[in-house]
Amino acid sequence: MKTKVTSMTEAEIRSAAAALVELRNKQMTFVLPLTSVERSAMPRLGRNSVQTTQMRAIAARAHSDALPPSFDLRAFEHETALLTALEDCLAIAEQIRTDLHDTFLVVGTGALQTSKVAFGHIQVVADATGSVTRAVQHLKLRKRKSKPDAAAPAEPGAPASMGGSATVPPTRPPTSGPPPDVEGKSDASKAAA
Repeated sequence: MKTKVTSMTEAEIRSAAAALVELRNKQMTFVLPLTSVERSAMPRLGRNSVQTTQMRAIAARAHSDALPPSFDLRAFEHETALLTALEDCLAIAEQIRTDLHDTFLVVGTGALQTSKVAFGHIQVVADATGSVTRAVQHLKLRKRKSKPDAAAPAEPGAPASMGGSATVPPTRPPTSGPPPDVEGKSDASKAAA
């Protein structure tokens, strides 16, 4: 996977993004963007809705004599054809989005790991020399602060909490046996039943 990541270029990615914007703006003039309020007022449409509409269009065509004279069958068939084409276009766009997100995850994971290594070296040198710049101080990842469990009593012999951020995660009481399954019974209790 390393060769795939190193063979791509930033210019290639930016060019593809610009091509997508141009495609959207110049060739996809049929797109009808909605506001968030309009979008939330729309019914949910999925694959079943499209299939149902397609089957109803076929039934309407086969039984056009049962439709009232005011029903515009041609307009309904046109809307159904548009809906089907849009579903195909949406599936292609979703596949592109999924592929882009997968690539984002691969590149991002590698970049994050490399950034941790680089920052670790910078931190060691800064700690050794005492010259921690403000920029380096802000680059530290947030440390998770453990919250004391108010319901559980402190273990005997354990030091009292002094507040602030703890570096040792809180201990959990030992469990006796495997965790219960969805029904609340463990495998051992099922076997005994």
